Amino acid sequence: MRTQGLLAAGAVVAALGTTLGAAPAAAAQDTGQPASAVRPAERAVRPCTEREVRVQASPSGEHANVIEMSVTNTARKACTVTGPSITFEGLDGAAMHVPEGQETTYTLHPRDTAYAAMQTIAERDMDQARVVGAISVATSPAYYGTRFEGTVLVYDPLTTRWLSSPAEAESTLLMYAP
Repeated sequence: MRTQGLLAAGAVVAALGTTLGAAPAAAAQDTGQPASAVRPAERAVRPCTEREVRVQASPSGEHANVIEMSVTNTARKACTVTGPSITFEGLDGAAMHVPEGQETTYTLHPRDTAYAAMQTIAERDMDQARVVGAISVATSPAYYGTRFEGTVLVYDPLTTRWLSSPAEAESTLLMYAP
């Protein structure tokens, strides 16, 4: 797990230019043919590895309690990400995905970027809010991801899944946020 510093911006945190932990590569799809005979379109797309993605995060320009995130495939082949899975130092659980439902897989082709948005707290003066010193962002709940240090105010955090644009991520989050 890597540790990165965070830049505080109000009640949110900006984590800039870091690498996200990811899953080990999966085997090619079993088609009964030798691997060399399988056309590229028929091969299973494997999960992205840590070295194949770059994650960035920054506060939303419009909403002080929203962090915008992106994951970019820096590899020469397509790979997949799930999540994001965001956990908070010293707290049980993770940010809840909106809309709720099954975990989805997002395919990133070379140089493609996917986007997500997270609301850390609904209102700044909530009595139930917790202050944490770090968050971790991963492509799946199964991975540690990257730890970002800094002060974050948290209560009932929500996050979108990876989506095709920053605008789609933020509008999806705002549809479900209180």
